[in-house]
Amino acid sequence: MLFEVWLWDPERSRDDPAVWAAAYEASGQANTREFGRQLGDVGLVAEADEPIGAAWYRLFSSNDHLRGFIDEEIPEVAGIAVRPRFRGRGIGRGLMDRLIDQACADGYPALSLHVNARNGRARALYESLGFIEHHRDDIGLVMLLSLRGRGRPFA
Repeated sequence: MLFEVWLWDPERSRDDPAVWAAAYEASGQANTREFGRQLGDVGLVAEADEPIGAAWYRLFSSNDHLRGFIDEEIPEVAGIAVRPRFRGRGIGRGLMDRLIDQACADGYPALSLHVNARNGRARALYESLGFIEHHRDDIGLVMLLSLRGRGRPFA
């Protein structure tokens, strides 16, 4: 799914995923390193005979984070992806709804994320879920969803 996270842009090459995996390992990015071993790691997978989508968030520190980092107490959506042939069916929205529900159940005040300015489809999804622009950087927007008062239980 990490491969699909990177390839939301149809202008990018869909080269061998092994090439991307090697580049990712060399980069030392924090979005999946030792995922599941840190307090605050939450990941979901959508399946239909095979994994077709995934979304995850985690807590980051001010010294080790991704572009969507706002605060050490606010989990950042570190990745969301749906395989191309399953897109447009509400799977991404369903994954995000479940992440939001889990963040509410865990008592977090908000969720943050980063979206590339050229990824209008993802931005529209996030805005429809209630995310608002927090600030911009050189390639996109950092968005924030307040969870205060939502009270939605994880189901």
